[in-house]
Amino acid sequence: MGLFGGNYNRPGPGVPKDAPPKKGIPRFFEMLTRDYAPLWRTGFVTMLCFVPLVFSVTVIYAFLGYLIPMLIGAVLYVLSSMLAGMAVAAQTAVTFKAVRDIPGFAWHDYKKAWKDNAKQARVIGVLMFALLGIECSSLVFMLFSGTQFNAVVLGMAILGILLCTGCGMLCFAQMIYLTMDIPTMIKNSLFLLFGYLKRTLPGTLFILVPYAAAVLFLPIPFWPLFFLIGFHNIVLLGYGQWVWPVLDGAFSIAERQRERDAQRDADLC
Repeated sequence: MGLFGGNYNRPGPGVPKDAPPKKGIPRFFEMLTRDYAPLWRTGFVTMLCFVPLVFSVTVIYAFLGYLIPMLIGAVLYVLSSMLAGMAVAAQTAVTFKAVRDIPGFAWHDYKKAWKDNAKQARVIGVLMFALLGIECSSLVFMLFSGTQFNAVVLGMAILGILLCTGCGMLCFAQMIYLTMDIPTMIKNSLFLLFGYLKRTLPGTLFILVPYAAAVLFLPIPFWPLFFLIGFHNIVLLGYGQWVWPVLDGAFSIAERQRERDAQRDADLC
């Protein structure tokens, strides 16, 4: 069995007749145990796409005060943000398909989403990670530079990180299912983020809190293990569980796809 293959000969446990659909935490662990392996495989590729981004940040901070190396690091950061954006879009497509209980082949879906959304994902990736880089840098500077603590600045930085992450992830989710230009996508993301705050805020925190805890409390030698176990896939799966009902309710994505499938079947007949 290859890295992106699977054993489809062994039957699964099946579903009890007339079993009610699971919700909340039981539903999350049902998806996690069922789809962990394929999500880990595509997530591993996504993780590798973030290595240049991490390297560029390391270059910038290692050569603070040196103009040329910092400019080189900034250019690398922009280019690697494009790569990371395409990877996030593809991984989001695979994850949301698992949340929707749609069968498929994870690696095929990953490649297709990467190719179909590459242009918009590059732009959103640069915007999202550039803004996140600015907000995180200001937060790190305030916390560790020894300057006087300012609660207002701290709150604004945290709010900026929430906005960038929430809107960016909603943009990636929209481009998978909908055809629209980037300004409309960003506008919709803001409306969705604030209009459905009861679901979008927990979903965004489900992404940010584990990573913030890992950066603050997990020793650096354990960071590779943190990613190798596929924790980023677990986080994105939880995010999808929170946010998918918002997208489907706002844009009737599932209903539109059923209509397209019915039309396609009618054309074939």
